Amino acid sequence: MNRVIERMAIAPTAPLHIPGTSLIQSLASGAVTIVLAICVLGLLISAAMMAVGHHSSNGRLADRGRTGVIASIIGAVVAGAAFALITFAFASGGQIH
Repeated sequence: MNRVIERMAIAPTAPLHIPGTSLIQSLASGAVTIVLAICVLGLLISAAMMAVGHHSSNGRLADRGRTGVIASIIGAVVAGAAFALITFAFASGGQIH
């Protein structure tokens, strides 16, 4: 039995045959879409805050808007790169013997 287990290898590109896997993948894709939409909305609101703060000479509002713009961009980058980061980590872990 141990010899059979030693010969088996799990390939990262092997198709998943677990029931419900396609549902989980579609839920994850939907979650990324929602997160990206929230990041776009946050970017628009933060840019408006930054513009209003700049034109009304309200430095605090402009700074909070700038922080929101940066946070929205970072959130979008992380959400967009999530699948690539997970795939990279899975492939790196598969190299350990």
